[in-house]
Amino acid sequence: MLGSRELRYLAVVVAGYGVDFGVSFSAFKLLGLPLPAAACVGFALAVAFNYLAHEFWTFAGTRRTGYGARFGKFIGVALFTLLVRVGVIFALDPFASSDMAHAALLVGAAGVSLGVNYVLTRFAVFGGRDMEPMA
Repeated sequence: MLGSRELRYLAVVVAGYGVDFGVSFSAFKLLGLPLPAAACVGFALAVAFNYLAHEFWTFAGTRRTGYGARFGKFIGVALFTLLVRVGVIFALDPFASSDMAHAALLVGAAGVSLGVNYVLTRFAVFGGRDMEPMA
């Protein structure tokens, strides 16, 4: 059973993915960016959205110190996740020959990076000793 924190995490991820996919596919189709570059643009905007939502909503209700260190970890996790996602896109893009295939590639690559991102964000960024219950 999912707890409230996990449900908030899921809600943020779904909303962040909406930002990510919408911006990525728009940058690919409307701006003519190559798919890996478009994925980077969408991902960057989604990272900003997700960090703020996680910091002030998903993991709210705790008094934490070290906002700067946590933000640095979050950016590190995001960059690693982006590397995983763009690697998948770069490897499979030559095989995508239609808009539907490119959209499916974006979705699939996001799915791969989602697992990596969840584990690292949950445990390495927001699961450390800097979290203590509010009194």
